[in-house]
Amino acid sequence: NDTNIVGSNGAYFAVQMNGYNNKIVNSDLSHLAAGGIIIGGGDFADNRIIPDCVRAAMDKQPVIVRNPNSTRPYQHVLEPVFAYLYVAQRQYEDKAISGCYNVGPDERDCITTGELAELFCKEWGGIRWVNEHCGGPRESGFLKLDCSRIKRALGWHPVWDIESAVRAVVEWARVWSAGGDAGACMDTQIERFISDSDLIKR
Repeated sequence: NDTNIVGSNGAYFAVQMNGYNNKIVNSDLSHLAAGGIIIGGGDFADNRIIPDCVRAAMDKQPVIVRNPNSTRPYQHVLEPVFAYLYVAQRQYEDKAISGCYNVGPDERDCITTGELAELFCKEWGGIRWVNEHCGGPRESGFLKLDCSRIKRALGWHPVWDIESAVRAVVEWARVWSAGGDAGACMDTQIERFISDSDLIKR
Protein backbone atom coordinates (compact mmCIF):
# COMPACT_ATOMS: atom_id res chain seq x y z
CA ASN A 1 0.00 0.00 0.00
CA ASP A 2 2.99 2.31 0.26
CA THR A 3 4.98 3.38 -2.79
CA ASN A 4 8.56 3.41 -1.49
CA ILE A 5 11.04 6.18 -2.18
CA VAL A 6 13.45 5.43 0.66
CA GLY A 7 16.31 3.87 -1.31
CA SER A 8 16.79 6.09 -4.35
CA ASN A 9 15.83 9.37 -2.70
CA GLY A 10 17.96 8.61 0.35
CA ALA A 11 21.03 8.04 -1.80
CA TYR A 12 20.30 11.15 -3.87
CA PHE A 13 19.98 13.43 -0.86
CA ALA A 14 23.09 11.95 0.75
CA VAL A 15 25.11 12.93 -2.33
CA GLN A 16 23.52 16.40 -2.36
CA MET A 17 24.22 16.93 1.34
CA ASN A 18 27.86 15.91 1.03
CA GLY A 19 28.28 18.31 -1.87
CA TYR A 20 26.62 21.09 0.11
CA ASN A 21 28.93 20.50 3.07
CA ASN A 22 32.14 20.24 1.09
CA LYS A 23 31.68 22.78 -1.69
CA ILE A 24 29.33 25.46 -0.38
CA VAL A 25 29.51 25.86 3.37
CA ASN A 26 32.78 23.97 3.94
CA SER A 27 31.31 22.51 7.09
CA ASP A 28 31.10 19.08 8.69
CA LEU A 29 28.15 19.97 10.88
CA SER A 30 25.29 19.39 8.43
CA HIS A 31 23.71 15.98 8.66
CA LEU A 32 21.16 13.78 6.99
CA ALA A 33 19.09 11.06 8.63
CA ALA A 34 16.64 8.96 6.64
CA GLY A 35 13.75 7.07 8.20
CA GLY A 36 11.75 4.08 7.06
CA ILE A 37 8.03 3.79 6.34
CA ILE A 38 6.35 5.94 8.98
CA ILE A 39 3.17 4.94 10.79
CA GLY A 40 1.37 6.88 13.50
CA GLY A 41 -1.77 8.67 14.52
CA GLY A 42 -2.94 11.58 12.38
CA ASP A 43 -2.06 10.14 8.97
CA PHE A 44 -5.16 10.27 6.76
CA ALA A 45 -3.54 9.94 3.32
CA ASP A 46 -5.08 7.75 0.64
CA ASN A 47 -3.53 4.45 -0.39
CA ARG A 48 -1.49 4.03 2.78
CA ILE A 49 -1.89 0.94 4.88
CA ILE A 50 -2.48 2.42 8.34
CA PRO A 51 -5.00 5.09 7.23
CA ASP A 52 -6.72 2.36 5.20
CA CYS A 53 -6.86 0.20 8.33
CA VAL A 54 -8.31 3.01 10.45
CA ARG A 55 -10.98 3.90 7.88
CA ALA A 56 -11.97 0.26 7.49
CA ALA A 57 -12.16 -0.24 11.25
CA MET A 58 -14.36 2.83 11.70
CA ASP A 59 -16.64 1.65 8.87
CA LYS A 60 -16.65 -1.92 10.26
CA GLN A 61 -15.38 -3.20 6.91
CA PRO A 62 -12.50 -5.55 6.03
CA VAL A 63 -9.13 -3.88 5.46
CA ILE A 64 -8.19 -4.08 1.78
CA VAL A 65 -4.50 -4.95 1.40
CA ARG A 66 -3.17 -4.72 -2.14
CA ASN A 67 0.40 -5.96 -1.62
CA PRO A 68 0.39 -8.15 1.51
CA ASN A 69 3.72 -9.83 0.78
CA SER A 70 5.76 -6.64 0.46
CA THR A 71 8.28 -6.33 3.30
CA ARG A 72 8.76 -2.80 4.61
CA PRO A 73 10.74 -1.05 7.39
CA TYR A 74 7.65 0.19 9.23
CA GLN A 75 8.31 2.34 12.30
CA HIS A 76 6.33 4.64 14.57
CA VAL A 77 6.70 8.33 13.76
CA LEU A 78 8.30 9.06 17.14
CA GLU A 79 11.30 6.86 16.26
CA PRO A 80 12.76 9.04 13.48
CA VAL A 81 11.68 12.31 15.13
CA PHE A 82 13.65 11.58 18.29
CA ALA A 83 16.48 9.95 16.33
CA TYR A 84 16.90 13.08 14.17
CA LEU A 85 17.12 15.22 17.29
CA TYR A 86 19.57 12.78 18.86
CA VAL A 87 21.78 12.78 15.75
CA ALA A 88 21.76 16.60 15.66
CA GLN A 89 22.71 16.81 19.34
CA ARG A 90 25.54 14.29 19.04
CA GLN A 91 26.92 15.90 15.90
CA TYR A 92 26.81 19.32 17.55
CA GLU A 93 28.87 17.90 20.40
CA ASP A 94 31.32 16.08 18.12
CA LYS A 95 31.61 17.06 14.46
CA ALA A 96 33.73 13.97 13.79
CA ILE A 97 30.54 11.92 13.68
CA SER A 98 28.78 14.14 11.14
CA GLY A 99 27.36 12.52 8.04
CA CYS A 100 24.39 10.49 6.87
CA TYR A 101 22.51 7.93 8.93
CA ASN A 102 19.62 5.55 8.35
CA VAL A 103 17.01 5.34 11.08
CA GLY A 104 14.89 2.23 10.84
CA PRO A 105 13.47 -0.71 12.76
CA ASP A 106 15.42 -3.77 13.83
CA GLU A 107 15.46 -6.62 11.34
CA ARG A 108 12.82 -8.63 13.22
CA ASP A 109 10.45 -5.67 12.93
CA CYS A 110 10.73 -5.39 9.14
CA ILE A 111 7.48 -7.16 8.38
CA THR A 112 5.17 -7.61 5.44
CA THR A 113 2.20 -5.35 4.86
CA GLY A 114 -0.07 -8.32 5.49
CA GLU A 115 1.58 -8.90 8.87
CA LEU A 116 1.15 -5.23 9.73
CA ALA A 117 -2.53 -5.40 8.82
CA GLU A 118 -2.88 -8.53 10.97
CA LEU A 119 -1.30 -6.76 13.95
CA PHE A 120 -3.65 -3.81 13.50
CA CYS A 121 -6.74 -6.03 13.23
CA LYS A 122 -5.72 -8.00 16.30
CA GLU A 123 -5.12 -4.83 18.32
CA TRP A 124 -8.33 -3.14 17.18
CA GLY A 125 -10.45 -6.26 17.53
CA GLY A 126 -13.44 -7.44 15.52
CA ILE A 127 -12.05 -6.72 12.05
CA ARG A 128 -10.07 -8.63 9.44
CA TRP A 129 -8.03 -7.92 6.35
CA VAL A 130 -8.34 -9.35 2.84
CA ASN A 131 -5.85 -9.67 0.02
CA GLU A 132 -7.20 -7.76 -2.95
CA HIS A 133 -4.42 -6.94 -5.36
CA CYS A 134 -5.83 -4.74 -8.11
CA GLY A 135 -2.80 -3.40 -9.93
CA GLY A 136 -1.57 0.09 -9.16
CA PRO A 137 2.01 1.35 -9.02
CA ARG A 138 4.71 -1.31 -9.15
CA GLU A 139 6.35 -1.83 -5.78
CA SER A 140 9.54 -3.51 -4.67
CA GLY A 141 8.89 -6.73 -2.81
CA PHE A 142 11.54 -6.22 -0.13
CA LEU A 143 12.86 -2.99 1.38
CA LYS A 144 14.98 -2.56 4.47
CA LEU A 145 17.31 0.09 5.87
CA ASP A 146 20.89 -0.63 6.91
CA CYS A 147 21.08 1.08 10.31
CA SER A 148 24.45 -0.35 11.33
CA ARG A 149 26.21 3.02 11.15
CA ILE A 150 23.97 4.88 13.57
CA LYS A 151 24.02 1.92 15.96
CA ARG A 152 27.80 1.64 15.80
CA ALA A 153 28.72 5.33 15.84
CA LEU A 154 26.01 6.74 18.12
CA GLY A 155 24.80 3.76 20.11
CA TRP A 156 21.27 4.37 18.84
CA HIS A 157 18.63 1.66 18.72
CA PRO A 158 14.85 1.66 18.23
CA VAL A 159 12.72 2.27 21.29
CA TRP A 160 9.48 0.54 20.28
CA ASP A 161 9.14 -2.76 18.45
CA ILE A 162 6.50 -3.12 15.76
CA GLU A 163 3.90 -4.47 18.19
CA SER A 164 4.31 -1.43 20.45
CA ALA A 165 4.17 0.87 17.42
CA VAL A 166 0.89 -0.61 16.19
CA ARG A 167 -0.52 -0.52 19.71
CA ALA A 168 0.18 3.22 19.87
CA VAL A 169 -1.40 3.75 16.44
CA VAL A 170 -4.59 1.97 17.46
CA GLU A 171 -4.69 3.79 20.80
CA TRP A 172 -4.54 7.18 19.06
CA ALA A 173 -7.01 6.19 16.34
CA ARG A 174 -9.57 4.99 18.89
CA VAL A 175 -9.35 8.24 20.84
CA TRP A 176 -9.65 10.32 17.66
CA SER A 177 -12.53 8.27 16.21
CA ALA A 178 -14.46 8.59 19.49
CA GLY A 179 -14.09 12.39 19.46
CA GLY A 180 -11.66 12.32 22.37
CA ASP A 181 -8.63 14.49 23.09
CA ALA A 182 -6.16 13.27 20.47
CA GLY A 183 -3.62 15.89 21.54
CA ALA A 184 -3.60 14.61 25.11
CA CYS A 185 -3.22 11.06 23.81
CA MET A 186 -0.26 12.19 21.74
CA ASP A 187 1.33 13.88 24.76
CA THR A 188 0.92 10.68 26.77
CA GLN A 189 2.53 8.63 24.02
CA ILE A 190 5.48 11.01 23.80
CA GLU A 191 6.00 10.75 27.55
CA ARG A 192 5.80 6.96 27.36
CA PHE A 193 8.27 6.89 24.48
CA ILE A 194 10.73 9.06 26.41
CA SER A 195 10.31 6.85 29.47
CA ASP A 196 10.97 3.71 27.41
CA SER A 197 14.15 5.15 25.85
CA ASP A 198 17.52 4.85 27.54
CA LEU A 199 19.08 7.45 25.24
CA ILE A 200 16.87 10.46 26.01
CA LYS A 201 18.07 12.47 28.97
CA ARG A 202 15.41 14.17 31.01
